[in-house]
Amino acid sequence: MPNINGQPMDRQAYRQAVDLTENFILKSGYHGQRWVQREDWQYFQLTEGDAGVETDQNAEISRQINLIHHFVAETLPPFFKKMRQAPDGKAAVTLLVNFLTSQGVTDQLLAWRDQALDRQDVRAAAEPEQTWQTFCGMLDEYVTILGAEPFEITDFLALLQAGFEGASYSQIPSTLDQVLISESGMVQSQDHKVVFMVGATDLVMPDRIMTNNLLSDVDKENLQPTLSSLDGDHYLNDSAVVQLGDESCLNYLAFFKCPSTLVFSAPR
Repeated sequence: MPNINGQPMDRQAYRQAVDLTENFILKSGYHGQRWVQREDWQYFQLTEGDAGVETDQNAEISRQINLIHHFVAETLPPFFKKMRQAPDGKAAVTLLVNFLTSQGVTDQLLAWRDQALDRQDVRAAAEPEQTWQTFCGMLDEYVTILGAEPFEITDFLALLQAGFEGASYSQIPSTLDQVLISESGMVQSQDHKVVFMVGATDLVMPDRIMTNNLLSDVDKENLQPTLSSLDGDHYLNDSAVVQLGDESCLNYLAFFKCPSTLVFSAPR
């Protein structure tokens, strides 16, 4: 990516300059040796019969086009020449990696990752690193298999293209950052960062067991001596007091489900 005042060009500005250059190339039909000419390209040219002056907008477009033009002319031809002279695959891969590093590709990928992390966009932050790791993995395999063979740039490019097309990239799991809603009595994992106890009132903390049985707790207590005197096993459901005694400390367990932040909320 071209440098402006010693700093890498902004990505959006770079993409705009590339798009303008592409449109100009399609319009003018420039190709081949026109890329390496030293003279600036003119986006808008006045002919002999034209009356007028070049606008500031056209001058700015010409500046952006020539920024890409001279960047390509000064950077790529020497690199292509060295690649064509590479004796084997290992030497070619070494040239390629050194070229990308010297042009600041790795630094730019790290900058994009850091910018995404600053925006708290974990998915976007993982993309540059995964792309570079995939690329380096393909180069390692190429050197292992064909590193000692004579270098053929056409075959090399075809292998890279096939490798990127068949590559798989891991995705950030959807559970990395989520809100989980459940009852406090359910079994939960212990790795929650923040827990909200919604509706934390004395009506539910501790829990109140409501029974709709025909017999109340008092009726069960009165019938218990009679049931004990009968032959065989005869039982009634436990009373609410017994059930509460058998319950684990659900609220206290919920309080300890997060190591950092516990928030209570209740209606007024």
